Amino acid sequence: MKLSKLQLQILLITLSCFLFSCKKEKLSIAKTEKSTEYLLESHYDSPFFEEITFQIKQDSSYIFSKESEIDRDNSSLISKGKVLIQNDTIFFKNHQFQINQAEKAILKNNLIIFLNAENPYRIPISKTKLIVKNYYDLNQFKNYSTFTSEEFFLKHYYKRNFINYELQNNDMFQLDKIIKKMLHENNDKLRPFEEYVFQCCAVKNDKEEIEVFININCGDETTDGSFKISRFSMRDGGNCNVNLKINLTKNTYSDLSIAGSV
Repeated sequence: MKLSKLQLQILLITLSCFLFSCKKEKLSIAKTEKSTEYLLESHYDSPFFEEITFQIKQDSSYIFSKESEIDRDNSSLISKGKVLIQNDTIFFKNHQFQINQAEKAILKNNLIIFLNAENPYRIPISKTKLIVKNYYDLNQFKNYSTFTSEEFFLKHYYKRNFINYELQNNDMFQLDKIIKKMLHENNDKLRPFEEYVFQCCAVKNDKEEIEVFININCGDETTDGSFKISRFSMRDGGNCNVNLKINLTKNTYSDLSIAGSV
């Protein structure tokens, strides 16, 4: 069947419109995908049966959501706003972060730490394009986490002047060696090194000595990941609840406590 000149023109116009429509749709999809690219993302299922999400978009807007898996109707929270990003620090513009009233957060050791001395809060980083300061090898020391004195509530029971100290990789090697020595010397009461996770709070005291306060707990499915987010607090717990203090300057340990008993 031979098409007339008019029919050919109509066919060409229809085909052109179809191709233009497809191109427009592809551009629209690409534009949408580009607009939803994130500078930072955190997705975290907390041990308190909460689904937590924190995202910063390319336009520096953020959204934070927390939803309970137990009661989705009454335990959900959504917070939005704008941030100013300077290197590894996030400033909340014209407001405070709703969860703990922090004015800023730092990106450190693959964590987002929302700074508030009275109400500390932190969540893990899933992926990011921003600067993150990792002060030690997170893979080599994956059963360790570090906290500030505010997060450890140190001022309430440590009666000496001190400042926060950031543990570096060489400090972690020394710390690791002392902890293993302590466990070996108390192997009749404690578990092997591999069965524990370690929460560390380092300060420099008024004698310029580096002291590290340590919580040691058994590592299992209930502590996996969560030991890097919030400080453990137990009254008993047997040999799954161990505390001590290490003086890196003197290369010694002291104040060993197992299940709350010195």
